[in-house]
Amino acid sequence: MKFREVVLAVSAALVASFSHANTDLALVVDNSGSMSSNDPNGLRYSAIEYLMNNITQTSVTGAGYIEFASGARLIVPLSPIATSVPQILSYVATKPAANGGTDTADGINLATRQFATNATPGNAAVMVVLTDGGANNQSEAVSAASAAAAKNIKVHTLTLGGTSQERTNNALVAAAGSGRSLVARTPQDLVNLLTGIVTGHYIDSSQAAVITSAQVQRST
Repeated sequence: MKFREVVLAVSAALVASFSHANTDLALVVDNSGSMSSNDPNGLRYSAIEYLMNNITQTSVTGAGYIEFASGARLIVPLSPIATSVPQILSYVATKPAANGGTDTADGINLATRQFATNATPGNAAVMVVLTDGGANNQSEAVSAASAAAAKNIKVHTLTLGGTSQERTNNALVAAAGSGRSLVARTPQDLVNLLTGIVTGHYIDSSQAAVITSAQVQRST
């Protein structure tokens, strides 16, 4: 099945099931050189596109987009979805080429600063780090996630490809950020898990069933 068909096959009930408080969402997306082999077809961008196109069916009211490689860049500031979603869609449509190092900590820290300056009062703060887990400095990434959690920002990680050690590294970052660490094994998982982080429900394609976030164990 082609990836676009997989995207369309994801049940709308997944995004409609969200019942949490209003949420500000920061996407922190790895575009380092290793992503050219771990995500050669840019499936992370297609998954983000799907989420953005269905964002009004979730409780997300504010969104932002940060890209990191050798350093972090603010692509779309955290702002109301009426402003940010069209900008995010426009950017991911270009599928920018991957290159450079992997300064995960810089990406997390930049997102944390966005929450400090642009968050909506009263909204839950959620950060999703999409990466292969090969951070230049693992201890700095863990410290950055811990600092975000201390500011009541949940830091979730979603691993695309990567080695067993890199997936373990992502689990450590998520644990420090009081979030979940999930692994996308297939294109369908990538869409389902990214959406599920926001909705609090996940679909595991190997089981073809919806699993609540409480049932998802941290992946290693």
